[in-house]
Amino acid sequence: MKTKLYSLITSLLMAACITSYGQEIVNDFTFRKPDKNFAECNLFENKDGTLLFRTLMYTPNTYEDWQHLLYKTTPEGEVLDSLIIDGSADYSYLLQNPTASNSYILTEDYWTFNEIDSLYTVNLRMVFIDANLNINNDITVPLCNVDPSVYYATWDPWFIDPQNNIIISFWTDNVHHLRRVGLDGTIITARETTELFAPNYEILPPQPDTDTTLVYSEMGFGVFSESPLVYYKLGGFKPTSGAYPIFGYFFDADFNLIGRRLYDQYSEGIAFDGANAEHITTLTDENAYLITTQITRIPQNTSGVGVAKYDMDHNPLDTSPLFGANDCFPLQTICTEDNTIYQLYVNYSQNKLVLARLDSDLNLIWNYTTPINHMFGYYYGMSWMTLLKNGDIAIGGLVRKSMRYCASFIILHDDYDNTSEMTNKDCPFIIYPNPVKDQLTLRFDDGSEPESVELYDLAGRLVGTKSNGLESIDMSAMPSGMYLLHVTMKEGTSYHEKILKE
Repeated sequence: MKTKLYSLITSLLMAACITSYGQEIVNDFTFRKPDKNFAECNLFENKDGTLLFRTLMYTPNTYEDWQHLLYKTTPEGEVLDSLIIDGSADYSYLLQNPTASNSYILTEDYWTFNEIDSLYTVNLRMVFIDANLNINNDITVPLCNVDPSVYYATWDPWFIDPQNNIIISFWTDNVHHLRRVGLDGTIITARETTELFAPNYEILPPQPDTDTTLVYSEMGFGVFSESPLVYYKLGGFKPTSGAYPIFGYFFDADFNLIGRRLYDQYSEGIAFDGANAEHITTLTDENAYLITTQITRIPQNTSGVGVAKYDMDHNPLDTSPLFGANDCFPLQTICTEDNTIYQLYVNYSQNKLVLARLDSDLNLIWNYTTPINHMFGYYYGMSWMTLLKNGDIAIGGLVRKSMRYCASFIILHDDYDNTSEMTNKDCPFIIYPNPVKDQLTLRFDDGSEPESVELYDLAGRLVGTKSNGLESIDMSAMPSGMYLLHVTMKEGTSYHEKILKE
C-alpha cells in the first residue's frame, strides 16, 4: 500500500507549477422570525438555479408550535416565495423526489396514542412539494406500535435508496427498527432486530469491567453497494474508558444482517472514536469507500476529525490528515463525480466552521475556516452542504443572533479548478530535489524575484521560509510527509507546489 501511494504522490509532484487559488464567501444570509427559534435545516438547488431552504422553527422556552418553514430564494438571498407547514417536534428531513423532476418530499415522524390497545403508534408523514412550494400530496404511514414504557426513539438519517424507496432506521429501547417505504406510502419491508445490541465477543474480546452496550447516537445509515444492494449501519460500543470503537453492520436488500466489521485499527496506528456524525461515502469509480469520524493516532495520542479509506472488502487504504482536536466534530462529507472530497466539520472551542477539500488519495488541497456565532449545527441534520451547478458550495445551518437560533446559509466560491497549469518554462523557478531529505533548493530565473517563499504542513501551519540571500529551506528536522510550498513573486503572481519529505 505504501509503495503504491508513494509512487502516486511522486508522479503528482512531477507536475508543473500551478497558479494560486483562493476561496471566499460570496453570499452570507440569515433568516429570522420574531420570537422564534430554529432547528434543523436542508438546502437544495432547483433546476432554475434558485435555492430551496427548509428549516424547523418553534416557540422558545415553551418548545411548542413546531412548524416547517420553506424558502425559495435566489443565490443572493432574495426570498422569492415561502411556505409554512405545521410539524412535529421529533425528527424531520427534506429529500429530493427521484420520480418527479424538481420535486421534494418533506418527511417527519410523529407519535399517536391508541387508547383501545394502550399502545403508541410511530408514524411517518410524507409531504410532497414542488420547487414552487405547492403541496401536491400529504401521506401518513403507521410504522409500528410500541409499549407506553417506550417513550423515545433515536433516528438515523433517512434517505431514498436506488430502488426509489424511503429507508427508515430508528431505535426503541434495545430494538432496531428498519422500514422500506414506497413513495405511495406502502410498507414494502419491515424488520425488527436486537442483533446489534448483542455483545460482539467474536469481534471484540470481552475485557474485565467492559460495557459492550451500543451507544445511542444518530450515526450513519445508508447504501454501501448498489449492485448487489447492501446497506450499512455504523454504531459505537461503549467501553469503560477510552474511545468508543465503531462497528460497521451490513444488511442485504431484505435487511438481513450479513456482516460486521470492527473499525479499530491499532495495527495501522489509528483508533476510531465514535461521535454523532459517522458515515460512509462510496467512491464508485475507485471501488472504495470512506468513513468520516473522530480519529486518534496511536501512539501519538493525537485526535481530530479525519477520513479513512477502505476497499470494498474493508481493507484499509489511506487516512487523511487530522483536522482540529477533540472538540471538533464532523458534520458532512460529500464526493463529486471526479472523486473530489469535501469535508465539513465544526470546531466548537474556537467557534469556527471549517470546510476542507481533499483529492481521492486524501491529500489536503485546501481548507477554509470561517467564524461562527455559537452554533452552526452539532447533530446531523442541523447543517447541510450542497454543491451548486456553477461550482460554488452552499452551506446551511444555524447561528445564534440576539439570543435566538436563526437559520442561515453561506455560499463559498472556490476557484481552484479554474487555475490553469503552466509549463515548466513559464514557471520562473525550479525546485529540487523532490522528494527531499534535507535541503529543498529553489533556483529563480534571471530577473525573477520572489516576494515570499513559505512552506506549510497539511494542517496549514507555517513550518519554513526562505530567507533573503539563501536558495534553500532546511527540512532535515521536519517529519516525513507531504508539505505545500507557496511562492509569491514581486509582481504579485503566486504559485504552489507539493513537496514530499522522505
